[in-house]
Amino acid sequence: MDSTLEVPPRGATESEAPEPLVSVLNIPMTITYAMLQESVEAGMPSPLYSDKNQELPGRLEMDTTIKRASDPRVFQRSGALIIEVPTKVKVKVYRRKLNGERGSSLGTGSAKLTVRISTTPTIEDDWSMIGNTEITWRWDDSPSIRVATVDIELNDRLDDKIDAAMADAAKEIDAALLEEAPLRVSVEETWKDLGLARQLKRSPSVWMRFEPEAFFSDDPQMTGRGMEITIGAQGVLETSLSQRMSDIEVAPLADRQDPTSDSGARLNVPVQLAWDALKSTLALKLEGMVFEASGASATITELVAVYPSGEKIAVGLKLNIETPAGSTEAEAWAAGRPALDSAGERITLEDFTYDAATGQSVIDAAHDALREDIVAQIQELLTVPFADEIDGITTTFTEVLEGVELSEGVLLSGSVSKVRMRDVRLTDQHLIIDVSVVCDLSLSVQATGSQ
Repeated sequence: MDSTLEVPPRGATESEAPEPLVSVLNIPMTITYAMLQESVEAGMPSPLYSDKNQELPGRLEMDTTIKRASDPRVFQRSGALIIEVPTKVKVKVYRRKLNGERGSSLGTGSAKLTVRISTTPTIEDDWSMIGNTEITWRWDDSPSIRVATVDIELNDRLDDKIDAAMADAAKEIDAALLEEAPLRVSVEETWKDLGLARQLKRSPSVWMRFEPEAFFSDDPQMTGRGMEITIGAQGVLETSLSQRMSDIEVAPLADRQDPTSDSGARLNVPVQLAWDALKSTLALKLEGMVFEASGASATITELVAVYPSGEKIAVGLKLNIETPAGSTEAEAWAAGRPALDSAGERITLEDFTYDAATGQSVIDAAHDALREDIVAQIQELLTVPFADEIDGITTTFTEVLEGVELSEGVLLSGSVSKVRMRDVRLTDQHLIIDVSVVCDLSLSVQATGSQ
């Protein structure tokens, strides 16, 4: 090689990866009626009502208890969770002795009433659930009983007291929902789990992890399945092809945010092309190319090298130049800065340079006559087509997003809407193309219940 030919220095001026785009994942969560019922019943006093030594005429006194009689009926109506609890009212009457001691029982009686618990949950900023519970009740049979020879009108003696007891019970149920309802537990578990690296597909290997920055939601809705809420998870979604990703230790659960108008997930997929592999691809396009002008010709006989040089890609070529004055071999060097041609789904070279020398002025002159054609064609051929890779990424993520179970009760699904090249950068080992996969993602979570 002639000493006057400048060889591009090796080594990439490495640039930072593009700033990840913020993604939004929809996370529908369902808290079943069984889970809610468990939390509600945890707050129900047992018995629902109890009162002793209530005075009746004639030195009589009455003990009253109200207990659940059978399993409750759970349903939803007008956006509220309704739990109807059949209860039994038991009354025991006895006579008070003159000395103040309790005498023998005169008998017992019973009646039935139904307690209706209506809960309309809302969510606080700290993801605690406020029940907004109201309790109503009704007598199911005659609110009067006969004990021995005494007729007792229960509604006259119990209605106001039951009203007060049910108001207290509603407060206890709300306290239980606040402390034990599974919503915050499920949200917190989901928040932590999102930072775990998941292998979505083995061949080709696809890894993904999500670093949440914020959760937001509307208030929950009651449906036929239970209490449903869709959480929007906003954060950075990262994927990797082939390389295993490490877990992220996410920050503590952030406060609930107001719903955002943003939607859609944007996966940044770095696709790495090793320089040897790129050299093989370009060699198939360049080797054997012939350029002719004014009786002279130049043939590319070998692609010698492809490597990063600063912000450019350097390409070393071996030429066979033939002229009427003779023939010789020469080496040439081309270099260009990689640029995206998104429309053509390829990478081109800009700021293109080309130089060759033989040290033989006559042959160099013949080569100069070919230079314009050589430069134009080599620059056109020194492109990296990416359409097949785009199709492959589209196919891979379409298959992945058809539905993959990340863990028990957690299903990821979605659809790809667009795949495009976003950036190109160089490292000493690879040419890296950052591809953006735009999709709608949903992470279905089945709440696991209260702690």
